Amino acid sequence: AVDNILHYTEPLAYGLYDPARNFIQFPTEIRVLGAAGNGLWIVTALHTYWMPGDNPNEAQLNLQADYSAPKQMAVNLPEDNDSFWLSHRGWVRGTSEGQMQIMADERIQTNFTAAWAPSMFREANGIRQFVALARGSADRAVNSDDFTDAL
Repeated sequence: AVDNILHYTEPLAYGLYDPARNFIQFPTEIRVLGAAGNGLWIVTALHTYWMPGDNPNEAQLNLQADYSAPKQMAVNLPEDNDSFWLSHRGWVRGTSEGQMQIMADERIQTNFTAAWAPSMFREANGIRQFVALARGSADRAVNSDDFTDAL
């Protein structure tokens, strides 16, 4: 993706790209791409979309939410096909069936408009965590009812 244009290659021919037709233009900047199963999550500056299937030439975009996310790449767990990203409403799970779930809606509150938030998944000592570092955010970025020890 470059700005508001999603470029793609021909299905199952990863070296073939036709610049005259292998693109989808969105009304606003693309901020997140997340592969999930046989589809793609696309988050722009205003909306979140699900594009099912393995052929973008024939795919239909489905508007899933009217909120955005900072620039980042979605995170995938080793054991499933879902994508995860930090949105302006908290961590989101985008399933391979095109469903969205805000993961900690009851336990975390977000109030930020970060421009950039690289994220990752880590697992250590039996603890599984999603970690994001936001840049360009407001004074109070994220409040959680849990705690973290900084070493």
